Amino acid sequence: MKKITALLLTLTILLFAFSFSVSAYTPSFPLASKAVYLVNTDTDMVVFAVNENQKMYPASLTKIMTAIITMEQCKDDLDAVVTATQEAMEELFNTDSSVSGITSGEELTVRELLHLMLIPSGNDASIVLADYVSKGNPAFFYEMMNNKAAELGMTGSHFSNSHGLHDINNYTTAKDAYIMSKYALSLPLIPDIVEMTRYELRDTNKRKSQWITTSNLMMDKVFGGSYYVPETKFKVRGIKTGRTDEAGYCLSSVATKDAYTYMCVVMGAPYIDENAKRVTTNGAFVDTKALYEWVFKDFYKQSVLTTKEPLGDIKVNLSMDTDKVLLNPDKDFSTLLPKAAQNPKNDIKIEADIPESIDAPVKKGQVIGTAKLMLAGDVIGEVNLLAAESVEKSGALVFLRGLYNVVDSIWFKLGAAVLLLLIVLYIVYAILHNKRRKEFGKVRKFKRF
Repeated sequence: MKKITALLLTLTILLFAFSFSVSAYTPSFPLASKAVYLVNTDTDMVVFAVNENQKMYPASLTKIMTAIITMEQCKDDLDAVVTATQEAMEELFNTDSSVSGITSGEELTVRELLHLMLIPSGNDASIVLADYVSKGNPAFFYEMMNNKAAELGMTGSHFSNSHGLHDINNYTTAKDAYIMSKYALSLPLIPDIVEMTRYELRDTNKRKSQWITTSNLMMDKVFGGSYYVPETKFKVRGIKTGRTDEAGYCLSSVATKDAYTYMCVVMGAPYIDENAKRVTTNGAFVDTKALYEWVFKDFYKQSVLTTKEPLGDIKVNLSMDTDKVLLNPDKDFSTLLPKAAQNPKNDIKIEADIPESIDAPVKKGQVIGTAKLMLAGDVIGEVNLLAAESVEKSGALVFLRGLYNVVDSIWFKLGAAVLLLLIVLYIVYAILHNKRRKEFGKVRKFKRF
């Protein structure tokens, strides 16, 4: 495969390139969060990132992985009744952490426990779930969390508890938090739970029914105050809030408006100031709200590739029908561009990796190579390049190539050289022999006289 930096692109592609400054992807306002990862999930494009691979303490974002393991292990029996044990609950004694009011001996379903863990961020619910799923062996639950993280490609994470209370061995990154958040939303039930602002828990054997309130104030019209975002502006969903002294304020969320969807993870907004006093402003909410307002206002989605528009062609050998075949991308591709961009300057570049030519037969849809889409020096997407049509091979051309290959082979050339040498030697010999015969004839005539 030969790297070709200039594929024969159609003019259509050039129309989809817009000039902009890289600074257009950097917000003009300050951020309190130490790590940020903002992605347009319609295009999978990373719009903005800060310290996305830096090790961070996740606080209650940990519960996203707890929910993932629980759903995968209990998806066929979400209404199984679980009894909160004294041994499991002891882990939270004297922690002054966020709880949902579960008491020892209380009977709740897995479904209810998931609601209590994800909506009000109940550490007690996460512990009961881990205890239940692991059959009383929390270490095994943490092992499942870490195995799942590895499976998802979360290379900067390690989990040592199910709730997120501070532990130096319980950490992740903003990018990893995005990966697990996106995966969690692909599972049943979880998307419905994280969209709720209120949840009515039925009567249990230990308490009367009660309403549970979300910890995400961006969703809460009643208690959200200045953090609240009305749906007329854009709709926010969950996914999970978090805070500890060491982790600061954290938030993983999703926002939608019109046909656009974004996922934003912010971590490490200050919770304790330099005087060891609690910071009253939740920087995670402030940053997330500002980032969503920014992308919804300043960016638009632009189609770059479609499967029906060829990117170029490739030479085809051994065919009488055609000497080339068009190459189409295997999928549509769109990206985000700043609304301020106006002049086409080929900022979206395409680097193709294809052979110089290909032999027939070629099947329609056959993968011929790949193409990377580059924006400001970064890879924003990759597509396979497929043959747009089938091409049959010619038997006569195959024969001629075989004949050429034989003639062009080293053994044929060596044999031809040997044969030529023998012919030359024979000619030389014949000339010398003929000369000697003539000279011998002259001698015989001379002796007769």
